[in-house]
Amino acid sequence: MEGLLVFRLFQGRLVRHYPCFSAFVAYDFLRTIVAAAVSHFWPSLYAPLYWYTEVIAFAFLVAIIWEAERSIFVARSGLKRVAKEALLALALLLVPAVIGLSWSQASAIRYPYKIVSPLFEQYLTVTLALVLLCIAGLARYYRLRLGKNMRGLVLGLGLYLSLYALNFASLQFIQGFLRYWQILSLIAYIGLAAFWLWSFWEYVPAPERPTSQFVDSHSKDLWNELWTTTTGAIRRDQN
Repeated sequence: MEGLLVFRLFQGRLVRHYPCFSAFVAYDFLRTIVAAAVSHFWPSLYAPLYWYTEVIAFAFLVAIIWEAERSIFVARSGLKRVAKEALLALALLLVPAVIGLSWSQASAIRYPYKIVSPLFEQYLTVTLALVLLCIAGLARYYRLRLGKNMRGLVLGLGLYLSLYALNFASLQFIQGFLRYWQILSLIAYIGLAAFWLWSFWEYVPAPERPTSQFVDSHSKDLWNELWTTTTGAIRRDQN
């Protein structure tokens, strides 16, 4: 399923419009093939290969979120400024919390091959999911039509990040359920690949939007309201 998705992204030339997403899907597909071969022929190398390549996959996820933000909000517009300010406020609120929680808690997983603690990666995945939710919420609030491709990317990536975080949580807290969770997560990932394949079967961009001048004139008051609400929430949290 994932191989067919890679084929459609490159054969349909969607890679030109969604380079980060296409690179991630291709990387994950090749990584799965290599990992399967290593697991069969050199089992002792599977764990370090998996965890070291996981860092690269995580970097791709960050790049996809940046790609989504850049594609949804038009450059040099009022909404672009709203998105940047809101995401910056969210990052300033969540990143210290992620570092503090990861530092103060001990991981139940032994991670000799991981560069960072699984707890840190789990909380950071949740943070990325919240950032993506913020982007989707802003798009919804300002009634932006995303198009089939971007709508599928955002929804699918949200599900992927949720599964990613739940996978780490299952290793931490529900180890007795691990065998069943592995089966369920495999089915979920196959379903997600099928959903992305449907979403990216052909290039369907978002409809044309108003000019930046029109957006600026109608979003200034909303931007001020959103920024006031966000900074007020941060102050209340700090107090």
